[in-house]
Amino acid sequence: MNFFRQAQKTGELRPDMNLEFLQFMFNHVQDLIKDPRLHKIIPSNLELIRELINFWFYGILPASKESVK
Repeated sequence: MNFFRQAQKTGELRPDMNLEFLQFMFNHVQDLIKDPRLHKIIPSNLELIRELINFWFYGILPASKESVK
C-alpha cells in the first residue's frame, strides 16, 4: 500500500483514487488471467494480458474525439 501512497504523492496516480480499491483490483487481476471463461474469449495468454493491460490503463473510452475518426 505504501507503494501506491508514494505514487499518489509524486503524481503518478490520481489523488482521488481509493487505494484500497486499487489494491483489491491488483490482487484479482491474477484470477482473471487464470479464468477459463476468459480464455475461451482470448485463448492466447499474451493477447489476454495485453487486453487486460489496455483495459486497466486506458479503459474503454477513446482518449479524444480525434482518435475516434
